[in-house]
Amino acid sequence: MKRLLLLLIGTLLLSQGVCAQKAKVIEKSEKSAPGWLYSQPDDGIVVDVEASDLSAAKDKALEEIARRIIMAVATNVVHSTSSSARHENTDGNVTETETFGFDTRIASARIPFIKGISLTEAKGTYWEKCRENKSNRIFYRYAVLYHVSYTHLTLPTNREV
Repeated sequence: MKRLLLLLIGTLLLSQGVCAQKAKVIEKSEKSAPGWLYSQPDDGIVVDVEASDLSAAKDKALEEIARRIIMAVATNVVHSTSSSARHENTDGNVTETETFGFDTRIASARIPFIKGISLTEAKGTYWEKCRENKSNRIFYRYAVLYHVSYTHLTLPTNREV
């Protein structure tokens, strides 16, 4: 039900020629937005990016696809802490300083064996050329439906590790 509602809202906005940033759609790859644009399929991912030109949008989409696949497969939480203490005695005056710090972040492992990520493998693509209403800035929205399977996650041989 939630997916249907998102699909209807998205289709309504796109059919009226309005992008999320109060912009008018001046050109698009298909007459209407594909149904997968506002869904999250079980066997794939949907990536939606914006860029100043179509080529840059395709590059950005490819990077986002790779990032999402890697993060789904190899996400690690990295946490580090540090502490220090300092005591100073100057003519009987004791000064004491303590500091504590921490850093927690998500890091993905370097995985050289993820291969074959290419826009030619996409199950669907859709783009819109938009003009921002206030500034007349032209930008492209580019969306990709990408099927993720175990063929993208080829395990390394002993020679590759």
